[in-house]
Amino acid sequence: MVSLGGGIILLSRAPSAEYLRNNLKRQWDKFLYFAKIQKENLALEIDAPRKKPFNLYARQERLMMKIGEPFASFSPEEWQEFWSLVYDVVTERGPQGETIRRQRTEEEIQRSLKYNYPHKFSMFREEHWKLMSSIIYSKHAWK
Repeated sequence: MVSLGGGIILLSRAPSAEYLRNNLKRQWDKFLYFAKIQKENLALEIDAPRKKPFNLYARQERLMMKIGEPFASFSPEEWQEFWSLVYDVVTERGPQGETIRRQRTEEEIQRSLKYNYPHKFSMFREEHWKLMSSIIYSKHAWK
């Protein structure tokens, strides 16, 4: 037991240097993880991997021409939802409650289309998905 200025400190209950070092390391690792997430979120906002083209009409025409149904019978609202699935950023919670922003994967887009339009996309085969992706992600709409 040590007395400092009238206060008593029990050394057996004082945190050890190793405990303080480990605690500081955990806090630093959390900070670095948070900073990395914020940097990635900001980079996604500034320069998303998939950018929505100024004019989607040419891609819509090509999807209707090359694949036909279900695209041939899409309403304007369905086109808007389709392009949102492809290009919009989604927000989700990470393991530590942080906000993570990202674009959907091709698998997630396919799952959403099958779920939202089961009668339209249930007959799609692998070659349909590949053709759709090549049209959507091509640099030039008519290529």
